[in-house]
Amino acid sequence: MIPVLITTGKNPSRVSRAIALAFGIAVPESRVEFRGKRTLSSLITRAQKLHFTRLCAIHSESGKPSHIRFMEIADDGEWGWLSPAISITSAKPAGRMPKKTAQSSRLSISGAKAKVLSRLLSPRNSQDEEAGSKITAGARALSISVGKKKILSLGVSYEK
Repeated sequence: MIPVLITTGKNPSRVSRAIALAFGIAVPESRVEFRGKRTLSSLITRAQKLHFTRLCAIHSESGKPSHIRFMEIADDGEWGWLSPAISITSAKPAGRMPKKTAQSSRLSISGAKAKVLSRLLSPRNSQDEEAGSKITAGARALSISVGKKKILSLGVSYEK
C-alpha cells in the first residue's frame, strides 16, 4: 500500500471535509490534514517528511467539492498530477462522519472504474468481502463503505 496524504483546498466546505475524512478512514496508511493556509509546496514537503509518495487533494469551487486529484511525489521532491482527475457532480455524506472510527486496515476496490482508482491509490486490491473498507468506483458514482455501513456517495465523472 502506498501511503496517501489527503487534504482539502484552502477554505473547505463541510462536504469537502467529509469526503477527505471518508477517504482517510477507508484508505489504509493514509492521513488527513486539512490544508488551511499552507501552500502546495509545503504540503509536498509535509508528505515527504511523512514518507508519503501520494497526495490526494479535494478541490472546491464556489463552496462545493468539484474535483479529486491525485499527485505522485518522488523522493527528490519532483511531483506531478496523475490522470484522471475525478470530477464530483454530487456529494452525499451519510450524516455526520463518526469521530472515533478507526482507519481501515484493508481496502477493496470494485466497479467499472476499479482499475482506474486502483492505479491512483495503488492498493493491494483485495476482492475479499471481509475487507475493512470498500470503494465502489462506477462510471458515474463512487461510494465508500466501512464494514457494512456506507459513509459517502459521490456522483462523479472521470476526466482525461
